[in-house]
Amino acid sequence: MDFPKSTLLLVLLLVWAAPSLSSNEEDQAEAPDSDTRFGRYVPIENISDPHITAIAKFAVEEQGKKIGVGRQFVLTKVVSGEQQIVDGTNYHLVLLAALGNGFPKKYQTFVYESRQGEKELDSFDPILYP
Repeated sequence: MDFPKSTLLLVLLLVWAAPSLSSNEEDQAEAPDSDTRFGRYVPIENISDPHITAIAKFAVEEQGKKIGVGRQFVLTKVVSGEQQIVDGTNYHLVLLAALGNGFPKKYQTFVYESRQGEKELDSFDPILYP
């Protein structure tokens, strides 16, 4: 029995694509509702957590060293934040910091913390608009 080539190609294509077209209800049910935070930023629930404050202080101190003002650049408040769990944790924080006794300004910072607790300041930028 001979089949036209187009029919044979269509059958092969359907056989090849069928596994990706089928739906696994268990996978679909778990994925959206699961609490896996790996790989995506999620809001930090307790922004006043001492560990979050330590991450923010680290960022301000490192930025103070970078701009040559050292400990005169101080953290005033952590306003908000998100974290992303990767091979360690990325923190995106919005904070208030002041130079000496000056008026606090708003900044956003990204800090990476390894699983061993080593921290790295990735960026520290002023937020020009509220």
